Amino acid sequence: MDLPTYTNIWRIEKRLYKLYDLRLPMPLPLVQIGVFLGVFVPWIVLLRIVGIPFESPWHVLYIVPPGVLTWLATRPVIEGKRLTELLLSQGRYLAEPRTWCRLTPIREPREVVIVARVWRRAEAPAPAAAAERAAIKSHRKARQQPATVPATVPATVPAA
Repeated sequence: MDLPTYTNIWRIEKRLYKLYDLRLPMPLPLVQIGVFLGVFVPWIVLLRIVGIPFESPWHVLYIVPPGVLTWLATRPVIEGKRLTELLLSQGRYLAEPRTWCRLTPIREPREVVIVARVWRRAEAPAPAAAAERAAIKSHRKARQQPATVPATVPATVPAA
């Protein structure tokens, strides 16, 4: 039986048609705007560090390379994924364990230490727990004491 899922609702691409009073020439997806800003700002900083002046054909050097990189980064590359999605999925593939068994990685530590705190009221200990604790204490004492062989005592036979 196939159950319907609605995960594709979250994949609907949101687009901007205008910024305040400026009407954009085409609707731009928010992802594309974010990638452009993420490429544009470091590009400007890099050009300033290198010392390239902001002169007449400024758009060729300052806007076109980030625009081309943005266009390339937001196009589907393989399996209908964009470059960023492809890099994330490949990184996830390399980071996860190779083989799974019962939804846990096969390679596990030999010993697993579990620490727990049990809360009980101080004034009313559970009777079963108190008896259990006493049994554990007596068992521990019996294990700690060395096993001694009792000295043999000659049996006396009562006179008839």
